[in-house]
Amino acid sequence: MADPNPNISKAISTITTFVDKAVEFRHFMLLVSFLLALDSSLMIFYKKNLLQSFSRLDAPEVNAGGALVFLGIFAFLMALFFPVLRNVLLAFTTGIKLQLKINVRETNPDIRDSSTARRQAIIDRDKLIIELLDKQEAQRRDHRTNMNIAFGLVFMFAFNFHNPGAGEVRSLTQTAATILDTISGFWASTLILMAFGTFNFFLLVILVMSLTPETNDEIYLPESVAEKAARIERESKMQQPNGTYLG
Repeated sequence: MADPNPNISKAISTITTFVDKAVEFRHFMLLVSFLLALDSSLMIFYKKNLLQSFSRLDAPEVNAGGALVFLGIFAFLMALFFPVLRNVLLAFTTGIKLQLKINVRETNPDIRDSSTARRQAIIDRDKLIIELLDKQEAQRRDHRTNMNIAFGLVFMFAFNFHNPGAGEVRSLTQTAATILDTISGFWASTLILMAFGTFNFFLLVILVMSLTPETNDEIYLPESVAEKAARIERESKMQQPNGTYLG
């Protein structure tokens, strides 16, 4: 039987997709970054925080032009500025890692360079290997996107917390930091302190993760029987009769 109202089915499907995406951590970080950026902008230009704004539709901060400018600035920060800044800092951390790294791991023939493996898979028309490499590359792109957003989130928090404000007006993070002054009771204060400590630790962790150099572009592909036999034969030819290795 045909659906009597296909529009309702489409609406339900759209809402379900939106909810599924909303619970993803990436979208949560984007939402928090958006709110912090909006609060910081209101503090700078209108001397109001987010909680005090939009109380009436004729407020000076409620206008289409300002909204478009803010969206443009926010998109620039999240899509270009923070990713570029993170890559610049990653270049320093990667250089430090290369200076301190001592490679004592023996060569593992089952670990292949992704570029080399892709080239060989194209030559051999191996669809399975190409699909594995495509999935690995998609995961790597998702990881870079998540780390760019996480890096921007940490900077948004830091900027919002250190916003000079306007007199008695405090930003969202500054207001949250004063919750302890309004709550009495040992257990309530302890829970608030634990929540603050956990959240600060979380910000530190995602900052460290975002500035950690990415792993090598490698993939695990076990040797086939023919490849193993060819490697053993090749290594045996590279040795002298007395067993001294020439490579």
